[in-house]
Amino acid sequence: MSRVLLINPPKKMPLLDWTMRYPPLGLMSIAAVLDGHEVEILDMKAEKTRRKELPRRLGSVDIVGITVLTPSFDSALEICRIAGECGALTVLGGVHPTLMPQVVAYPEVDIVVRGEGELTFREIADGRPLGSIPGISYVSGSTVVHNPDRPHVDLNTLPPPRRDLVAGNKKKYKAFNQTLGALSTARGCPYRCSFCCVPKVWKGYRELSPIEVVSEIKRMDRTEIVSIVDDNFCQDMGRVEAICDLIIRERLDDRLYSVFSRVDSIVQHPEVVAKMAQANMRVVFIGIEAATQASLDRMNKKTRIEEIYRACQILEENGILIWAGNIVGNLDDTYGDVEALIGMNMELPIDISDFTVITPWPGTDLYQFAIENNLIDELDFTEYCECEPHMHTPNLSRIEIMELEIKAYMKFYGFRAMVMRARRWSGNPRKRWLVERDYKGFRSFWKFRNKSAFYFWRTYKEMVGKTEATKIRKYSPLVSTPVLYSIGAGILAAFITLLLTAAASRYYGQYPYHRLEFIVVDLLFASLLVASITAIVATWFAIRSYRRGWIFSVRPRRPARRKWSLSKESLRNGVLFSAAAFVVTSILVFIYVIGGFSSQLTYGMKEALVTVIAFLASCIASYVSIHAVRNGGITRTAS
Repeated sequence: MSRVLLINPPKKMPLLDWTMRYPPLGLMSIAAVLDGHEVEILDMKAEKTRRKELPRRLGSVDIVGITVLTPSFDSALEICRIAGECGALTVLGGVHPTLMPQVVAYPEVDIVVRGEGELTFREIADGRPLGSIPGISYVSGSTVVHNPDRPHVDLNTLPPPRRDLVAGNKKKYKAFNQTLGALSTARGCPYRCSFCCVPKVWKGYRELSPIEVVSEIKRMDRTEIVSIVDDNFCQDMGRVEAICDLIIRERLDDRLYSVFSRVDSIVQHPEVVAKMAQANMRVVFIGIEAATQASLDRMNKKTRIEEIYRACQILEENGILIWAGNIVGNLDDTYGDVEALIGMNMELPIDISDFTVITPWPGTDLYQFAIENNLIDELDFTEYCECEPHMHTPNLSRIEIMELEIKAYMKFYGFRAMVMRARRWSGNPRKRWLVERDYKGFRSFWKFRNKSAFYFWRTYKEMVGKTEATKIRKYSPLVSTPVLYSIGAGILAAFITLLLTAAASRYYGQYPYHRLEFIVVDLLFASLLVASITAIVATWFAIRSYRRGWIFSVRPRRPARRKWSLSKESLRNGVLFSAAAFVVTSILVFIYVIGGFSSQLTYGMKEALVTVIAFLASCIASYVSIHAVRNGGITRTAS
């Protein structure tokens, strides 16, 4: 008998893990087949286990199994290192090791399980020779050995997941502050979207029978939400209808069910969608992905734009919450295409939208294409996340993709959009359940919205730092948009100028008694001096402020016609604004003299004139400079 500890690493995915915390269903399924072995599950996402406590937990086990997603690979390696020091056998499984089994070459890793892990892990725990176990990779001497893949298992022959091993955390598994249970009824997907790794992981599509599905629902603890985590639950709509009939017959429709579906399945079977609503499958996630047919075809989505509109109409008519998935920055998308995608989400009756940036996950066709065409700018799996761009496309830079993602969330979850959405819910009798439901979910969503805003603020600053090769301080401020920053800069410049001219007034006590020629020259010189200095200083500060992530903008970028250094741009603006100030002051003085108002050329007028010049010069120079640096018109110099 082996003592086995199965671990879900602690690293959280931004946005996703803030809204939903799932129980580790894969580990629970593996634990179910380990009869005769002592098994525990450590969910480090739910339990606050400090790393310094790990040696105590790992010191008494023989085998440590870790499920690994790409972003959690660094956390998994650290756990493997500690486990190895404690003398335990380390086994990695899950999506990332399946797609990149070469990670077994890391000295911390003993075995990699590829694909389904139930039978494979059981044979490892039983102590079978590694060479006889299908579906694993390991190191023999100095050679990495990849055993043949394991044949697919009949899902109906597997025992139910060991939910009792995570029962102590059941109150921590939530979706928008509602208790959450997870259920898997199928594995794989028959489609091959270029951005998706599911076909490479599961290699086919298999289902549980409707009777087995409902039996598992009965075995689950009662939760407010049951999330059916199949990547394509609605692939077989005949099976879906049978499941719904059983749920209604067994009176299991007293809880809310969420599922994932393709839009074409909904369009082809609207009568089954109505049955889903009766069974309280009230949340359906659909993949919109793009707003142009060319982009959908490029990613091999095999759906039509008109199917997206029709699917949303069917779901709305049945009172089902529509949760849409979108990809920002598809390979052929332009800036306008992404804006059209945002507009589509605003136009359709979508209730929740995810806007994830294009991400080349290992093992996908997109990953291979991006590698071959040098589109990946940051190949660091520890930083991988669907909310932060790691590649550019032929039409969009990384910073543009980041800005478009933020723009999408700002528009879709803006206050006006949320009010209009709530009015739509109230006006649809079939969807009024959203408004009448427990408000703790809405409070949780509002907290998520605010937390996401701070996350995007930090991420945007970091992306500006990477783009501009600038070190961003962790707590550096975010001043505002270019317009508000420029206005603030203008007010500050005007205030300082007014203070200085007022302080110098005692030297000009007899200003009205000077000769007209002196007053004219003094006014022209003052306007030249103030305009040039203000423009130079404002330009320098505006560019430096942007490069430190203090200024946020989602306006479209346009390639600069020419590039200047920071010093040349500052001097150029100084010359241009001083020339403009000289011309405007000359015209003003000419009008006063010709009109016979030369007696009104007082020191007070001089104060007003230079203050206005300082405001305009600083305001305009800041705004122009910010857009120049955003558009790539300011070259980098060593700083």
